Amino acid sequence: MAAVLDKDKTNKANYTCSNFHFQTPINVYFGKDAVSHLPELLNGKKNVLLVYGGGSAKRNGAYDAIVSELQANGIRWFDLPDCIGPHYAFVKKGIEICRSNNVECVIGIGGCSCMDIAKMIAFGANGGYCCAPYLDKNLTYQA
Repeated sequence: MAAVLDKDKTNKANYTCSNFHFQTPINVYFGKDAVSHLPELLNGKKNVLLVYGGGSAKRNGAYDAIVSELQANGIRWFDLPDCIGPHYAFVKKGIEICRSNNVECVIGIGGCSCMDIAKMIAFGANGGYCCAPYLDKNLTYQA
């Protein structure tokens, strides 16, 4: 992902807007066979963390479809369930799971909180970053 600001080409009369270029190499698959692309997207990774909420991911079949694809491809997974609401405790627990199990990929299943938690776990677990300051300046957590 890349974002580039060109401060020399900004509108000098209006400082509320800057010119920028944003690029993100994201693949989005929709449809009945979308989960079948998971192994190719994981690209050889063998340890995955699944982050999901209060049960809809299991009721609607998303969890089972993902787990079935992981099992069929010999990929080990770890669960972080019940992530209801964007609470930092879930982020800390996920980072701990990732670090102690050599997790290489974090997959959020569900709504906004699960996706946000999954992104923060991936950020915090990768390279030992402390993500607390990005969430709240009053949070402290040792990476």
